[in-house]
Amino acid sequence: MLKFIALLIFLALPTVSSAGVTIHYSGKVANTSKVWQVYKVAQSYATVRKWKVKSIHNGIKIYPHEWCEPINLIFSGTTLSENFVKTQFAGPEIHKEVVGLFKAIVPVMLQLKVEDEGEYWETSDYKKLKANIDKANEMMKKHKSENPRLRGPNRLPNGLIVDLFE
Repeated sequence: MLKFIALLIFLALPTVSSAGVTIHYSGKVANTSKVWQVYKVAQSYATVRKWKVKSIHNGIKIYPHEWCEPINLIFSGTTLSENFVKTQFAGPEIHKEVVGLFKAIVPVMLQLKVEDEGEYWETSDYKKLKANIDKANEMMKKHKSENPRLRGPNRLPNGLIVDLFE
């Protein structure tokens, strides 16, 4: 029901932009016993950082920061569902730590596909990550100056973040 309400809110907005720095991920484990190991590693990583962890149907949801979307680790059998987490508004340090979570689960995964718009996953280059976040923030600032009706970012009830909306 909450997803439906958030979708209605999203569709009701005349102009919406969602191009923030985001990490996309999916994967697979060898067998279902490995699913629990992924959860254990991720929960341990999150607990050390004092991130909130919530059990959900078929997975866990991790909340790294107020302005970071939740990380949903949801499995269907041995497949980690394709998902994403926008980190841009939490800053480069949180982005780096989220990438660290994915690196922590790599040894348990048979396959983990990560596409990082901040390019930190591939390069471990903090300056490049910061430059990518700064560029995205500057782009938002430019759009807002060109259209004073644009507002954002805005956090939806489901935890997703809309960059700009009118």
